[in-house]
Amino acid sequence: MDSVMQRRDFLEFLAAAGAATLLPAPAEAARKAFVPGAGKLPGFTPVAVPAPMAPTFGELTRFEVKDALVVPREYRYEVVVAWGDRVFADPADHFGYNNDFTAFLPLGADDSEGLLWVNHEYVSEKPWLDTYNSVIGKPLPGEAVLRTQAGSLDDEQKRALAKAVLYEQGGSIVHLRRDPSGRYQVVKGSKYNRRVSGIEGLDKPERLLDADGPAATVLAAGKDGLGKRIVGTFANCSGGVTPWGTVLSCEENFQSQVPDAVDSRGVPVPAKVGFDPASFGDFAGAALGLAPNKYGWVVEIDPRRPEAVPVKRTALGRFRHENVAVRAVEGKPLACYMGDDRTGGHTWKFVSRNPYRAAAGAAGSALLAEGTLYIARYRPDGTGEWVPLVLATPVDPADPTHVAGGRVLLPNRPAGGPVAVDTPEQAAAFKERYKTLADLYESEGAMLIDAFLAANAVGGTPTARPEDLEIHPTDGSVFIAYTSGAASPEGGPDDRIFVTAFKSEDKRDKPPHGAIYRLFEEANDPAALRFRWKTFANSGEIAAGGAGFAFPDNLCFDSQANLWICSDIGNQNQPVPNRTNARASATSGLFGSNTLWFMATDGAKAGTALPFATGPVECELTGPTFTNDGRTLFLAVQHPGEGGGWRKNGATRPETEYELLSADGKRTFVQTRSIPAGSNFPSTDGGPPKPCVVAIRRR
Repeated sequence: MDSVMQRRDFLEFLAAAGAATLLPAPAEAARKAFVPGAGKLPGFTPVAVPAPMAPTFGELTRFEVKDALVVPREYRYEVVVAWGDRVFADPADHFGYNNDFTAFLPLGADDSEGLLWVNHEYVSEKPWLDTYNSVIGKPLPGEAVLRTQAGSLDDEQKRALAKAVLYEQGGSIVHLRRDPSGRYQVVKGSKYNRRVSGIEGLDKPERLLDADGPAATVLAAGKDGLGKRIVGTFANCSGGVTPWGTVLSCEENFQSQVPDAVDSRGVPVPAKVGFDPASFGDFAGAALGLAPNKYGWVVEIDPRRPEAVPVKRTALGRFRHENVAVRAVEGKPLACYMGDDRTGGHTWKFVSRNPYRAAAGAAGSALLAEGTLYIARYRPDGTGEWVPLVLATPVDPADPTHVAGGRVLLPNRPAGGPVAVDTPEQAAAFKERYKTLADLYESEGAMLIDAFLAANAVGGTPTARPEDLEIHPTDGSVFIAYTSGAASPEGGPDDRIFVTAFKSEDKRDKPPHGAIYRLFEEANDPAALRFRWKTFANSGEIAAGGAGFAFPDNLCFDSQANLWICSDIGNQNQPVPNRTNARASATSGLFGSNTLWFMATDGAKAGTALPFATGPVECELTGPTFTNDGRTLFLAVQHPGEGGGWRKNGATRPETEYELLSADGKRTFVQTRSIPAGSNFPSTDGGPPKPCVVAIRRR
């Protein structure tokens, strides 16, 4: 069955369900907004996805994975900027790799001109190595060794390669201007265009970053000789935008570049880490001698002021930050909601000491320097509380028997780093030995540097990898994408709270599809200490009780309070040989390419997900951002061809069979899938795959 038949059947399903027909929106509505209205289905024809979308929807026995960004026929996209583009004043600079979070900041009264901030998270080793010479115009340091794995890099080559790896990370600011056709173009050479890379300030001290907040004094006492100044920012995943017009960029998997363990003083624990040809993307920061405790923070950048020094806001804690959702209510403290993207990671809230005042303008940045960091403690009855991460908070770790994987990591004393407890008796003994966080940390700054383990010590709920958090634009509730409930040696989620993120009777063996939760603060107060929570949507196949998507990651709201969801399924397209194996049925291959989904949050169709776009081979779609006028959706296409690299001569893998659940959920059927071998995106003529940012708009 081809994709045209798929769309027709899906439209029939929606009509049978009483939904409005998905026809193009009226021209006037299309000019004013990306979608017609609150709670209504948008004016687009859903794109094809492998799994059946409804009981009345036919089953695709053949499916072709496209090496393309597939958007609805009513829409089009243009590539705005791509890896390697030379758009900066310094001709040696280029647009970084693996773009993630995006933020568009208008320069005037409308959206015709503005600044686009883009995060750069990491390098994908195979496509980066395959294409670097072609795209950047010079070979990588030690490229022959990297390709053949013969011999080893000398110290000079290691340092040069480490600098190349970290240069690709951090972020970029590009000045955009919309032409009469509605297309955004980069204003090349603009004074606003600049990189804030992972090695910013390494060779030019005047470009070092800064730090403030409680941990700044600990950082300043480090051995790198820089005081509280910092070389660069890397592992930049998602982020947020402040009411005063700055960007918050989040350092996530920093532990892949520098060791993360610290002691009771917040001082890094000595660790032997390698940087070699077999894994040249790992520990580049360590190879350059960067101070480990200076990474893992939220960084504030002012794109409109090229002379402004980016600042790491240590009051928001050091952990594997995914994003920041800022809630600003006049006269009340500012609230910043954050996720810790790791197995067993926590859901966080920072509350400023002083109230937010819109009239303060750029001075609002001071709110991020002083306040209290809280960890969410969920209760199975749908309530919860915010536990303050302060030295006086009692130690009260979670019972490991309620945690998937059966272990909780706690601060190890006196050696530093983590120690695992896997029995209630061990947790109780830890609680008896250490009464409060003051018994584990010498200062507030040290505690914030070790925020994840400190949160475990006081009983913050271990969760199912909280990635993006976003605030509903009309009611202030917080939507949280819990991406995966899988356990690991680092921990796992509380299986009393995250039962709905899984789909089998055995609590210890559930496919980790993830779920979207919704959190309501008591009295709708951003500084509240209690909240209510509920599951808004489950991942997985519709016939199995899911919403159709899997592994939700980045989220955003449009102006009509509709939710847009990016999946992060790993995109390995591996076969599912045996559906009776619960974990095998959750592999990424079941769901095909990563997809951008639309979901209404209010009205009769709240919770119904529709596929809006599918990404090219082995990519992840990230960083969805709407312009204020709703005419354009910016979307990042990250790591196309991550596993297969540069696709040559239109090569495809051998056809693979996948076992999927039937539309009625009562049986399985076999789907034969054709998959390209590697990627060329965004090239249409066999060129190298390049991470890029696109702008999507109605035709």
